[in-house]
Amino acid sequence: MDLSVSLVEGVLLESSKHAETSVYSTGRGTRHDPVRVHSQTSTVQEFWIKKLDGTESQITLHDKEVKAREGHRLVLLRGESEDGLSGYVGYLNIDTDQYVIFNNAGIARAFASKGLPFYATGFLALIVGVFVAFASEFLAGFLVFMAGIWCAIIVRNIHGYFIDPKLTQLAKDAVQKAIRTNSFTGTPESEITLDPPAEEPNPWLQN
Repeated sequence: MDLSVSLVEGVLLESSKHAETSVYSTGRGTRHDPVRVHSQTSTVQEFWIKKLDGTESQITLHDKEVKAREGHRLVLLRGESEDGLSGYVGYLNIDTDQYVIFNNAGIARAFASKGLPFYATGFLALIVGVFVAFASEFLAGFLVFMAGIWCAIIVRNIHGYFIDPKLTQLAKDAVQKAIRTNSFTGTPESEITLDPPAEEPNPWLQN
């Protein structure tokens, strides 16, 4: 799977954070499998940035946080897959001299859910389930299909496990490049020479 990380530069306009709770149930409601109600709480941060072209954009992060206040100059790192999925994988705050690479396991699994291994396993589960349903009985075919779906989920998680470090490394490479070539304080890439003159250590690169 081809992955890339692009930069979104802008100035923070306003930010808010709140908790979001989702409720779901499991179980069939029988004596041996009673219904159980579960809840899961996540932290949601929403903020607006004004991009360099003057347009404003709203950013929403789940269980991730950009530490910045109004007026701070930000370089957001957006991971992208060849399937058109995207998600923010980190950021650089020019005004605090800090950068953060997020935990991107969730984005990696989302990317894997569009990958060939997941779809191939699910399709195979469907074919085998239909075959068993016609050769034996519907219930057996349905159980085989459901087992195949669980296998597809396991395949997705394994694929995501391998995508995660690759995505994180791309984010690290992108933030190091952004430190040197961001539009706020960096040197344009075309002006960077291969053998620069001796100078004081760059504090950015010591983090």
